[in-house]
Amino acid sequence: ASDDMNSGNRFIPQRHLLARRPPEYEKGTMLKQFGLLLAALSALLPPVESLIQVDGQCPVYVFAPFTDIIGEAAWGFVNREEEVPVGFKQMTGALLAEKHFNARDASVVPELATLGGCPIVLNISTIFDSMPGTHVASQTLARHPTPCAIVGPSTDFVAFELATMSQAARFPLVTTRNIDPRLILEEYRSSTASVYPDMFGSSETLVDFLLHKGRDDHVAFLYELTATGGIRQELFRLYAEYQDISSFFVTYVVDEVDEALGKFEQSLSRRTMITALQEIKRRGFRTIVVAMEEPIASFPALANAAEELQMNNGDYFYLWSDTPPSMHTWHQNANTTKLVVGSAWVVPYSFDIENSSFESSWHQQGQDLVTRLNELNPIQPNKTGYYHAPEDFFQTIDGGIAAAFQYDTVISVGIGACNAKKEADGAISGFNHRFSIVNSTFGGATGPIAFNYIQSQRSSRNRNTASWSAINIRADDWVVSDTAASGASGLEWKEVVPFQYANGSTQPPLPLRTPTEQNHLKRGVKIFGYTCMSLTMLKALASMVWLWVYRKEEAIASSNTGFLHVICVGTIIMSATVIPLSLDASSTLSNAGLDVACMSIPWLVFMGNLITYSALFTKLYTTHKMVSFSKKSLYLLAPMVALLSSAILVLILWTTLDPLHYQSKEIDKISGETVHSCIGESSEAYAVSVFGVNLIAMGMVTFMAFKTLDADGSRNETWWIMILLLIQVETVVLAAPIVVALSDQAKPNPQYIGYVLLILSLPSSTLYLLIFPKVLAHYRRDKEGNHKRKRGQMGHGQVTGLDAPNNDTKVAVTATAGECAVEGT
Repeated sequence: ASDDMNSGNRFIPQRHLLARRPPEYEKGTMLKQFGLLLAALSALLPPVESLIQVDGQCPVYVFAPFTDIIGEAAWGFVNREEEVPVGFKQMTGALLAEKHFNARDASVVPELATLGGCPIVLNISTIFDSMPGTHVASQTLARHPTPCAIVGPSTDFVAFELATMSQAARFPLVTTRNIDPRLILEEYRSSTASVYPDMFGSSETLVDFLLHKGRDDHVAFLYELTATGGIRQELFRLYAEYQDISSFFVTYVVDEVDEALGKFEQSLSRRTMITALQEIKRRGFRTIVVAMEEPIASFPALANAAEELQMNNGDYFYLWSDTPPSMHTWHQNANTTKLVVGSAWVVPYSFDIENSSFESSWHQQGQDLVTRLNELNPIQPNKTGYYHAPEDFFQTIDGGIAAAFQYDTVISVGIGACNAKKEADGAISGFNHRFSIVNSTFGGATGPIAFNYIQSQRSSRNRNTASWSAINIRADDWVVSDTAASGASGLEWKEVVPFQYANGSTQPPLPLRTPTEQNHLKRGVKIFGYTCMSLTMLKALASMVWLWVYRKEEAIASSNTGFLHVICVGTIIMSATVIPLSLDASSTLSNAGLDVACMSIPWLVFMGNLITYSALFTKLYTTHKMVSFSKKSLYLLAPMVALLSSAILVLILWTTLDPLHYQSKEIDKISGETVHSCIGESSEAYAVSVFGVNLIAMGMVTFMAFKTLDADGSRNETWWIMILLLIQVETVVLAAPIVVALSDQAKPNPQYIGYVLLILSLPSSTLYLLIFPKVLAHYRRDKEGNHKRKRGQMGHGQVTGLDAPNNDTKVAVTATAGECAVEGT
């Protein structure tokens, strides 16, 4: 496995890969339907030990697609009206290879110069049309003598038929291209080979190209529900996971195909093209790899669905897998044009015609080969798919990808036969011939050729020997934007020209994933929180200023303004909780800063509340103890210090041992929706402990308030404190469940509003019920003028908070112009 990875062919458990595919992939294929027929046909071909004649003659049958599966003319590489059909070009490539091999012409393949002593002579006398209908290839072959080898099938449908027959008759089959791995895995087929990289290699190359283009995450793989479609997605998944690319796989069934499915397929859970794209859009993945089996039907459906969902507007990057839509379909309508423009197609062929030795040799061919082409054309004049080569055929037409790969199939048969002849003591068996083919290496028309047989028991071409190109489809043309060749670490991609994306820019569409719902606080909600906090703090500061200005007033002085100032400070601290509560990942803070903000929340909430209640208790406790005039001020502050020390100790332990951390959690794997919270492993235990200290403070305030209720209600704030306690307890009891319910809904904005209102209701109610009554009383007395007394007039007064004046206590109050003097013991 390590050696395979280092050589660029990463280890894949091939046997287990095919074994673990769901059974529905197999049951719906046409291969099962005619398996028995192929077995019967193969029985007509008796096994022989040698298919190469004594004089070295090797009869080769060529299969090329002159017509398609329904009998129409096969499409050219560029457009339907292309002058030369793809089948005719493949036939031409095969005949040119035969000519070069028999003449040992090394103008394209240097290794031919070393085969001077080899007696093998290739003989191509029969060309077959491989695409006119079901089973035609196998039926046609059954009526002909057994060949030395077959070359040329470029579709799995035909290749499977011929592979079964070649297996039975023991002659090699070399395909120009096949998709299904079962055609090249030794455990499935021991008679086949392919000069085209297999699905393993193409899947790995697609992943490498995505990395080269920076599409290293959030890749959607759209594939058709077929046998090979399932293998495609499994292989792409393995290579994507190897590169740590998060990927999503979605299958589809084209509507036209869907109508023809049987009961078994109808019972499957599947998607049409529109629902498949909807699923991709929901997840937000913007890189889409498309693997089609029937592009003629799938491509228009995909284009229409992309237009309906607005997934062709430049925000997405499309990459076509092994079977792309034919070039002539790219611009058949506005929707298809919008879809393909800015997309890429990765193909194992170099389009550098000017520097191609194959194209150079092609253009040097003369009338002799033109005459032979027209003589061997399997399509009769006036029949669909017929083409007659003119005298200047080789001078006016390029060979291209179709001819080049067919050329290499024929050369591999010849070189394999020569190598087998060296090792054989006599006749060459078909098994030895094929074994020599998959162990051969040579420089072909499509680049250096070596097979995967030695490394991984696959009879396909090693992907590192192919000359890969990335075609960038543009509005009016296509260009090779990137190329890849074998390097020290496998294939190495390099840019030829800047890639042009759908929006006309050379900058790729970013981000790789549509921004998902992060559930950050909205700006308006934060403004609401900060506004409420500011108003509360402003009220507290104004109260402190007012208390200081009127500190000598009778009603103010008797209330011990020092403790009232401490209470105001506590409300300010608690109100400040809104600041860290408003911070999230959308702010400029780092993760460490957000962690600090999380941990500051319990400090501000609990300490602010505890300072307020401690000051209230100490104020009441001081008033209660004034009757004896025997307690020192430090002693009276002891309960307040004890409560604050306990809370600070718990908070320090919490901060040191298990601080809160800001964490983002994905709550929807499909859409990527995320929520954010402050969490800690033991946060509940610490929170309960410090909350318990606050409850003790509240209980002590309540107890002391009852102890001081004997005072005159008009001159004593104890009643206001009792009302305050009742309101705050009721607020917490009613609001807390609502806030908890909001937190379960994963909606931060209503949850934030609930927290703000709950937190600020406590300091606000404290200010309203402790400070504002004094302010109102002060201005009411100023307005009514009833609080003034004449100088020297004697009155009676009562010290606030005395439990029960005893007989030894004498107090004389002298009121002069509103100033009180207390005399007595």
